Amino acid sequence: MFYDDFFSELYKNKVRYLLGGGHAVNIYGIIRSTYDIDILLDLSEENLDKLLKALKELKMVPALPVDINNIKSEIIRNQWINDKNLIVFNLYRQDEPYHVVDIFLKPLINFDEMFERKKIIKYSDFEIYVINKNDLIALKSIAGRNKDNDGNFVISADEHLGGSPLSIKETLIWLEESRIFFYKIKESIESKKNS
Repeated sequence: MFYDDFFSELYKNKVRYLLGGGHAVNIYGIIRSTYDIDILLDLSEENLDKLLKALKELKMVPALPVDINNIKSEIIRNQWINDKNLIVFNLYRQDEPYHVVDIFLKPLINFDEMFERKKIIKYSDFEIYVINKNDLIALKSIAGRNKDNDGNFVISADEHLGGSPLSIKETLIWLEESRIFFYKIKESIESKKNS
């Protein structure tokens, strides 16, 4: 399963990351479909080297026609942000293009501070590092995401207090199945348009 492979590889390579976005929302108890895995990173060269090693093992490639190693350059990352309006660096798995990862190019909150507050989920023989609920709420607010700022996420997250109606394993299986299902629907629609 892609999720197992992905998070196991990050753990094995000692990548300092935080799972954010829709998957973190799911872990905090609000089940919603999401297409990609959102990752916040320690953007130090040492950590990015570890990440690149993991991505190579996972056969992840950039969606844009750029050298994946460019992510290590702060100058290039800032050019992407300022000139191309990129917020995330989008990657997909070569042999399974429906597996998508978005890496945030610049943290909106100090990464080291967020990493100190992370939620650690022990899963199988590795750990998953999830953004702290309060940092997630703060990031959603800073980003001004309309679909997340209707109050439902904040209220629901506070009600669940970090608990999830599904186990972590059940949540990951559900997300994996929904991702494949929606990708196949999208493929079907696109093939009908082209025929």
